[in-house]
Amino acid sequence: MEIISQETRKARKEHQCDWCYGVIEKGETYDHATCKIDSVYVWRNHKRCMEIAHELRMFDECDDYGLDSDSFVEHIDAYHYSLIGEDHTDITTFLERLDFVCNIKLKK
Repeated sequence: MEIISQETRKARKEHQCDWCYGVIEKGETYDHATCKIDSVYVWRNHKRCMEIAHELRMFDECDDYGLDSDSFVEHIDAYHYSLIGEDHTDITTFLERLDFVCNIKLKK
């Protein structure tokens, strides 16, 4: 994977995060990258998703194609379940699990 350009932007309209599939709200700061594997494409992600990816060292296991959304979800789910177990019924959606993990790992 080649990163052609990379910058932080402020959303002028809603976008979808390519890692968590959550909404990047209008006015929110997010990461924007133009990349190339076989063809050129745009990648957008929440700043928080990038922070948790670094905090959980998700990039350590990446191949030449980088960290894709499936791997991101698997890492978050695995970390969440390692904290509370699979029997926890209060947190049912992926975005709830992501919030839970971020609140624990990114507290400052």
